[in-house]
Amino acid sequence: RPTGKVKAFLFDANANQSNLIGNRLIVLRDTAYHMDDYTDGLVREGKIPFEQLSGKDYKVWAADQGLNIIENPPTKEDVDVVLTEGGPLSTSQILQDAQKGIVEKIKSKLKLIPATRNERIEPGQRGSFLSRPTIVNPLTSLHATDYGAWYKIEDAVEGLIGQRLDSVPKLSTCEKDLRLPIEFIGGGQQEIIGLLYQTYTATEPVIAIEEPETHLHHNLSRKLFELLKELATRKQVIIAT
Repeated sequence: RPTGKVKAFLFDANANQSNLIGNRLIVLRDTAYHMDDYTDGLVREGKIPFEQLSGKDYKVWAADQGLNIIENPPTKEDVDVVLTEGGPLSTSQILQDAQKGIVEKIKSKLKLIPATRNERIEPGQRGSFLSRPTIVNPLTSLHATDYGAWYKIEDAVEGLIGQRLDSVPKLSTCEKDLRLPIEFIGGGQQEIIGLLYQTYTATEPVIAIEEPETHLHHNLSRKLFELLKELATRKQVIIAT
């Protein structure tokens, strides 16, 4: 829609909206340009208003108006920018503004737990599914600083995988008489413990989890889903799967 900041001027006596011939200028803000096929098309479609100035010399007229004349047509981008100023925004601009607004609104309230929670190793190498810095160190620190969160995670781990966390002498899992360092238990079990740590220590009211069932046996996935439903009574939980 015309915004008043762009207008075409026709100087040929035989020119009109459908027959754009002869000398003609398009004015964007305070600069005059020669017109081309793109700007001609916008005039024909009624998207740019025009004025008939038959018999006038376009150079003299521009000088009288205090306008600079650019001997080339304006770029398509410049025309589109002026057309949308103060008028309807383009779809891409609407989406960009919406995305920016959403990010600003929720960035301090959302905890994202990505699907890739393990450390990659070279093919053929054997190692723990999660590195010590990934899960062992944070849990060890948590045991010393936040007993409430530690006990919740401890109970949840035992309910899900049937093993109990023990931090003495070092972080490990216990099942009957079998004690294993946490970095050497099964990958799915490590995945569960890492996920529980991130959810139970989250202070944000919204938690988004990518593929929480990754590496899990289907029975363990069902148990985890029940735990996430319980978590959803206290926080907003978003799951992508």
